[in-house]
Amino acid sequence: MGTGARVLLVEDHEPTAHGWRRHLERAGHEVAWAATLKRARAHLAARTPDVVVLDLRLPDGDGATLASEIHRRGAAMVVASGAYDARRALELCDLCTVALPKPVAGRELCRAVELAHLQRAALSATLARFASAHALSPAETEAVLALAAGLDGAEQCERLGCGRGSLATYWHRILKKSGLRSQSAVLAALLREMRPVAEPRAAAPPTAPTPAPRARRPPDAPRARTSGVYARAGAARSGPTTAAVAARARARKSR
Repeated sequence: MGTGARVLLVEDHEPTAHGWRRHLERAGHEVAWAATLKRARAHLAARTPDVVVLDLRLPDGDGATLASEIHRRGAAMVVASGAYDARRALELCDLCTVALPKPVAGRELCRAVELAHLQRAALSATLARFASAHALSPAETEAVLALAAGLDGAEQCERLGCGRGSLATYWHRILKKSGLRSQSAVLAALLREMRPVAEPRAAAPPTAPTPAPRARRPPDAPRARTSGVYARAGAARSGPTTAAVAARARARKSR
């Protein structure tokens, strides 16, 4: 990746966390580690990471209780869980980018983190273009981002720190500026912008240039004089030469 992600590892098994951290830092990411829910919440409150790698079984509680908070803050999430948590990991698929069954190799985790970071970056870039095109205010842009993160009305209010009346005003302005009719239409417009650009069609094989048509000589134009091979060929086509006619005349006189 061109730029590294800020990654928060929420994992209570120290050897696993250290191994993952080593691989992620070698890949150019900035990594913080939290072994408990309490420490993870403190990290989230201090600074929202780009990607959170979340274990579901933690010493002081259920990691799934942290998923909604991570989602509300707009961070991408990779769930790394044991086989016994597979069903619970599937329940979080709407909130996370990737769910990985343990054990997870360092390289596999790096790929998952980079995928999550790229998707988050793509959304941010798409949202920035949408906000610029329609002259959205920072609060209105944050409301669109909250919608794209899958937050409902109450969660959007919590994220923006406003009441339902203010949120309704923001959305009235967003729809008026964008010319769209609903929040669903705004979300659909963002998703269309995030689709990868279609690959260009293969270029057609080069064809031989078409020869230019020969210009026709006007009937009254003088013929151009020719020389060399073309003169001899023309003489042959036009009949016997003067020398040949003279030779035939001498042969008739000798008879």
